[in-house]
Amino acid sequence: MPEPVGGALVAAVDTAGPDAGPAAEEVLPQEARPAPRTVRRVPSTRAIRPGDLICGECGEGNVTTRKFCGRCGESLSSATTVRTQWWRRLAPRRGPRVVPAAKRPKPGAAVGRRPGRRIGTFVRRYTMVVVLVCGLVVGVYPPLRTFVLDKARGVGTAATAVLGTALSPVRPTSVAPTDTELEGHPAKAAFDQFKNTYWAARWDRTGGVQPAVAVDLGKVTALAKVIVTSGASDGFVAHNRPSILLFAYSNEKSDTVTLTDTPEPQEISLANGLAAKVVRVQVLQVFESEGAQDVALTEVEFFGVG
Repeated sequence: MPEPVGGALVAAVDTAGPDAGPAAEEVLPQEARPAPRTVRRVPSTRAIRPGDLICGECGEGNVTTRKFCGRCGESLSSATTVRTQWWRRLAPRRGPRVVPAAKRPKPGAAVGRRPGRRIGTFVRRYTMVVVLVCGLVVGVYPPLRTFVLDKARGVGTAATAVLGTALSPVRPTSVAPTDTELEGHPAKAAFDQFKNTYWAARWDRTGGVQPAVAVDLGKVTALAKVIVTSGASDGFVAHNRPSILLFAYSNEKSDTVTLTDTPEPQEISLANGLAAKVVRVQVLQVFESEGAQDVALTEVEFFGVG
C-alpha cells in the first residue's frame, strides 16, 4: 500500500528496474603484493674466464660449480657459458704447476717465471702469428697459392710413396712429338698401351742427336716402377733396340736404366720418380742391328703409388 507523505499518497518506486542484475558481492581487502625486484645488468665483479656461467639477470660471472648467482641469487640453470676463443684452442693446455716441497721458495723470496718458460711462450705466440699471416698471404695471392699447393702435393705424394705399397698404372695425358720420329711411328705410340705399335726414331751411330720424348703425366705423381717393351712389334731384329734409357723427371732428378736385348716386357724399379709430373725419356745407347738406321721402342708403362 502507498504510504502517506505530507498528507499525500506516494507510491514506492523501484529504482533498480526490472532488468537490473544481482547485487555486487562484497570483497575482503587483500594483502599487498611485493613489487617485483628489479636487477640491473652491470659488469661482472670478477674476471670472466672460459667456462664461467654468466647470470642472465645481472651479468655476473660465476664458476661452473655454482648453482645460483653469487651476486643476485638467481638460478644459473639457463646461464650462458663463456666459450674459449678459437686462437686459445691452438695453444697447448698446461695444468697447474706442482712444485715439490723441498724446492718451494722460502717466505719473502722473490718468485718469478723461469726464463725457459718465457722463451717458450714467446716462440709459441709468434709462431702462431707467423702462420696466420702466411696463410692470409697465400690465400689472397693466387701465384703463391698455386706454388704452395704444388709443393704440398709433392710432399704428400712422396710420403705416400714411402708409406704405401700399392701401385697403379699412370697414364700420360700428353706426349710431345719429336723431330727424330719416323713417319707412321710417332713417339706417342710407345705410350698407347698397344703392343702392335711402336715408336721409331732416327739413330746416328756417330754420336749425334739421341732420341728423346717428353711425357706429361697430368699431375704430380710418385713413380715407382716402369715396364719397358723394347724393339719393334713387326720385326725385333730389324731395328736397333735401346740398351740404356734415361728417365729425367720434373723434380730435377733422374734414373738411368739398363735393358736386356729381349722382346719380352722388362720390369724396372725407379728410385727418383717421387713428385714427378713430366718425364723425359731419352735413348742413350742401343743394341745395334746390321744396316738399321733407327731405334724402336714398343711400349713404356709407368706405375705409381696411390
